[in-house]
Amino acid sequence: MQNNFDPLIIRGKSLIPVVQGGMGVGVSASKLSSAVARENGVGTIASVDLRHLHEDLLAESKIDSSEEKYTRLNCIALDREIKKAKADSEGKGHDCRQRHESRQRPCRLRPSGLQNPVQTRL
Repeated sequence: MQNNFDPLIIRGKSLIPVVQGGMGVGVSASKLSSAVARENGVGTIASVDLRHLHEDLLAESKIDSSEEKYTRLNCIALDREIKKAKADSEGKGHDCRQRHESRQRPCRLRPSGLQNPVQTRL
């Protein structure tokens, strides 16, 4: 892709200076973020209520609608979306969570509807 933008260098990758912002509630999921990453932009997966994109997780949340259950299911959905986005980004995606995994940090999503959800950039 040819453009007149000065490159944005992140972790040694030369990117176009376009960042797709997290829009939440299933809009900024694997499909959009991987498409942005394939074009050398920075894609974002917003973690707001991603369980709705996965029928099995949505069904499970209807059985137990506790806040703890929603949080756990959204963490599972986020993990799935990140893996899918990385697979679909043709080698151009990067999971920023990797720097935290060495510290054994669990997914720390806030329950649906609260402000400041976790976002992962590709």
